[in-house]
Amino acid sequence: MKRIFKNQLVMIFFFYIAIVALLYSNFGFYSFAEYKPRPEFWDLNNAPMWWDCYKNVGLNVFLSTESPLDVCRNFNYGYFSMVSMGLTTSLYSGVKFWGFLQIIVFVFLLVKIYFCDVLKHQKYIFLLALFSPGLFLLYTSGNMDMQIICALLIANRLIVSGKEKRGLTLICITALLKFYTAPILLITTLIVKRKNSRAYGSMLIFCTASIILYQLIKTPPTAFPDGAQNKFGSGIFDNYARKAGIDMSKFQGELLGLLFLFVALFLIIFCYYKYTPLKDNTSLKLSKLQHMLALNYLMMAGTSIACYLGGLNVDYRLTFIALAGIALFQIPHTRVKFVSALYPYFWMLSLWIAYPFANFKKFIGLDLQPLGDIFMISTIAYFIFQGFFLFKLLVSSNKASL
Repeated sequence: MKRIFKNQLVMIFFFYIAIVALLYSNFGFYSFAEYKPRPEFWDLNNAPMWWDCYKNVGLNVFLSTESPLDVCRNFNYGYFSMVSMGLTTSLYSGVKFWGFLQIIVFVFLLVKIYFCDVLKHQKYIFLLALFSPGLFLLYTSGNMDMQIICALLIANRLIVSGKEKRGLTLICITALLKFYTAPILLITTLIVKRKNSRAYGSMLIFCTASIILYQLIKTPPTAFPDGAQNKFGSGIFDNYARKAGIDMSKFQGELLGLLFLFVALFLIIFCYYKYTPLKDNTSLKLSKLQHMLALNYLMMAGTSIACYLGGLNVDYRLTFIALAGIALFQIPHTRVKFVSALYPYFWMLSLWIAYPFANFKKFIGLDLQPLGDIFMISTIAYFIFQGFFLFKLLVSSNKASL
């Protein structure tokens, strides 16, 4: 046990040193230099500006009929994220301090959750995913998504260790900071073991939904402009069409993206019933580690799916896809003939064919704009398919352990 813990400490140290060294290198998308003239951790640099605006306008940012983006420049998150930024600023104003603190907490949770019992050949695949462009954009920007991911990872551990209400509360907080994790609160509430935790989760769902709905009606968030370089997901096709000179509306692009997603999901289901020997995995008993990774998969994959369907898979949210894929490798899941053999390649390509290298920059700008979206359609479809079976497995496993 001490030897494993020692190895984990070495791994945490290695990851952290490697990330910091790359950030201060001049090595493409890994470095701060790639995004100049933006400052290091540029989203954290905006925190004092948002907090000062909130102090000046007060509750008007909550009650105004204008978008928060109009009231407080460049602010397009949930109301509570502004308060969170303010707390961060008031505790300590050093941007670099918070930027590197976020990274070390993330790395610690990463190793403790995903590297407990990893096969040697899997480590290389995991490292390739963890050093993909989206994660390093998250590091360099210092965006609040890092805090949200860390909070979800902590919530995951709390729920598995029996502290279900604390875990649900933490997920609720992330949903109020940025709305895209709200579906995870519903999924997790359905999975927790205790009845009183499910009742508590239902109350949180009602409160969270009411607050989000109020904000969306009162002050609708400003949409990304057509052709935004850093927006992809189900609506990616209208971006590509406009770049090719084809007149396509945002709605048509999203409809086409959803159509391709359903086609991919249909092909996976077809291969499952046509070529795969049917097995009932719901009788499996999960170990504590497998239970944690299965729940982690549903949280990360569920967020990926929600962001994809909402066209919110912006740049660094590829992190959710990376973490969901890493979890899926380590848990019992439904094997599909042909499809499961191809999935690792599609997953990895959706993470890596994401950076506009020099030849592409003149066409699609500096921000990440994945050409790997085509592969992401298959990845998201596979996540939906596996999520259905893993949800059933977790529910039956919880019933068996009561």
